[in-house]
Amino acid sequence: MHNFSVKMPEYTDDEIKRIDSLGINFNNFYNLPEEYSAYENSRFVVFTVPYEKTTSYRRGTAGGPQAIIHASHQIELHDVEIGSEPFRAGIHTDPDFLLHLTDPEKISSQPFAETHKALVSKIKKTLTDGKIPVVIGGEHTISIIPIEAAATLYPDLTVVQFDAHADLRSGYEGNPYSHACFMRRVLESTHPPRKVIQLSVRSICPEEMRFARDSGKITVFMAKDISTGSVTTEQILKHITGKVYITIDMDTFDPSEVPAVGTPEPGGLRWNHVADTLAAVADTAEIIGFDVVELAPLQDSVASQFLAAKLIYRIMGLIADRHQALGKMRNAEC
Repeated sequence: MHNFSVKMPEYTDDEIKRIDSLGINFNNFYNLPEEYSAYENSRFVVFTVPYEKTTSYRRGTAGGPQAIIHASHQIELHDVEIGSEPFRAGIHTDPDFLLHLTDPEKISSQPFAETHKALVSKIKKTLTDGKIPVVIGGEHTISIIPIEAAATLYPDLTVVQFDAHADLRSGYEGNPYSHACFMRRVLESTHPPRKVIQLSVRSICPEEMRFARDSGKITVFMAKDISTGSVTTEQILKHITGKVYITIDMDTFDPSEVPAVGTPEPGGLRWNHVADTLAAVADTAEIIGFDVVELAPLQDSVASQFLAAKLIYRIMGLIADRHQALGKMRNAEC
């Protein structure tokens, strides 16, 4: 007899068996049929944005979204670690941006302003429709778009940034919209978030340190302090208020777990630490959107995109479970 340390699902697996038996490549996130992927039925809306213009070391982020979509087709619909099946909440993959997956050069060759214009209105609609935008990149520059859209609607927004780098430079290699500057642009925008919490940082220049100190909006937690326990999850959570947007650069993970990034910095966080931190954030705050960026697939390894796809599904599960729990509480009060 096996004694499992995780809870068993409350529902049967008949629907999972049915979906698995379809064997059809829908070319959407998690390979879901229409009843679980139509916009009107979906809690989550996935946007694939293979934008890559300013990568400064190893290139390849334009191939990240397609690799993540493909990897998602191989992951269990039941997330055993949290006992959740987020596909049941509905996951729509935006077809307009999905088209760019077959030709990433089409969107990568566009000026950032054009990519921005095309996506920001869609994300605002997604938010106003009460859905959760999920953006898959592409380089980190694209995160400016969903954060700006969210901050416009939610002035109390806190951005939680998982990243090896602070991305607070005023410019890099002559480009103010470099992936190394994205958070500086976010904070200097017309509608900046109220707070930015940076986690897993282990590479930051003096200019960025001065900007973070003087801004009054940024709290930086170094990866070493988090991994050694010098900084606790409770200490991190104290800085989070209002609605939350999460942006995850895949180099937040240690290169031993995720080598497929542009700038692999040693000393990163591990899967369990990131997953536990995300669960704690989801338990205490309302996550209204998130992105996962900077995956640059390697030719002979699929581990990084598999982890990225599972990470996205995990965050969906955390959000869906909190939404369901809050709904039950409201019904009980009535």
